[in-house]
Amino acid sequence: MKQILLSLLTCGICVSAFTQIDSSKKINPGNPDKWEIIKGSAKSSTGKLFVTLPKGTEWDMTIYATGTTKVLSNTSLKTSLTLQPGTYDLQINHIWIKGVPVEKGNETRLKAGVLHVTTPDSWTLYDETQKTVLINSLSPQERGLPIGKYKLTILGQVQDIEITDEYTSPPGLQVIDTPGWIITPLQGSEDALLDLSFPGDTSWHMKISSNGSPDILLSADDFKNNKIKSGGPFPGNSYSLTPGKYNITLNRLLLEGVLIISGRKTRIKTGLLKINAQLKPDSYYHDTGNPKLQWYLYPKTNDSYYDNPYFISSGSRSVALPVKEYGIKIMGVYPVNRVVITDRKTTSLEVVLGVVKITNYPPKPWSLRDASYTYVNGNPDTYMTVVELPIGTYRLHFGPNGSTAINKDIKEGENFFPVPGF
Repeated sequence: MKQILLSLLTCGICVSAFTQIDSSKKINPGNPDKWEIIKGSAKSSTGKLFVTLPKGTEWDMTIYATGTTKVLSNTSLKTSLTLQPGTYDLQINHIWIKGVPVEKGNETRLKAGVLHVTTPDSWTLYDETQKTVLINSLSPQERGLPIGKYKLTILGQVQDIEITDEYTSPPGLQVIDTPGWIITPLQGSEDALLDLSFPGDTSWHMKISSNGSPDILLSADDFKNNKIKSGGPFPGNSYSLTPGKYNITLNRLLLEGVLIISGRKTRIKTGLLKINAQLKPDSYYHDTGNPKLQWYLYPKTNDSYYDNPYFISSGSRSVALPVKEYGIKIMGVYPVNRVVITDRKTTSLEVVLGVVKITNYPPKPWSLRDASYTYVNGNPDTYMTVVELPIGTYRLHFGPNGSTAINKDIKEGENFFPVPGF
């Protein structure tokens, strides 16, 4: 018994063809596209119709008298039937094969293969023209199909599928590429992995949620220290999960329905936003040791940005972000600026700082703000405060309860801001 296997690993698909035939008994190729006639017993008054499929393959066949709607047999269990000589119309998993001959004393083998869909997601099989829906499903399946060309859609992607009856070397392994993540096959492994290959100096934290299961919390520190809060180990910069769909929040930005598949690794498409705040290299002012930098990230929706930032951070750092367009505001800088994060690329923003010396004599309360935020609260008992701030426009508040304010522009170099008396 010989088994011939064709594997096509595309979008969680494997296409196989199985043959169990002694080629010396073939006497009539019949329709070479759909079946073949094999020499059987000359003493038999009936013929045989069969297909060879692996155990567990889903198979549904309805047999009609040729040219009529009269059902002669319907089976989802048998793959071999004894029939009277004649011609028959067959419907196999909603696919028609018409005029199939069954000869006295001979065997008619239907040429077929197996479509393996391993993704736990909705998928649709069409005919070659993609005009006729053949199968709709919401789960992994192994389906026996007549040989031929089909189109399969998974996750909005259309794949050309060919079920063959002859051995073909497997093509190169391919990927599932979506706008938010990319899924690649694993060599010789059935693990279901989430890729966590972020650069070592990157800030990230992640929440992984699925219905009915406790949230999995991961962060850059957990990964660096191999500290695990929940779930499996980190094999090869990855996290092992049970196959299925997950909602994943990366640095507070939610991605819904992320697919994790057995035998594959899912990587969230991310880029790095690198904020570097420093005095200009040619500045003769030394580092005061008191840099103040706060920045706000706003996700874009439609043609505008949200009113409230979803991510607030401070200082110089590199942050992993899902691919998307964002708005970013640096303290002291107006307006909100556009930043586009692209996959596996770094977007760098250099923030120029100025040295601000605020003199306060006699000592009195004051604060330095931009827009609605307070960045520096003055110590009413301190005569001078020295701080590094991003260049831009600020408001110096003073007087009873900060009731009086004047605009102050912080520029490169040294800035002197005396607090007015009152």
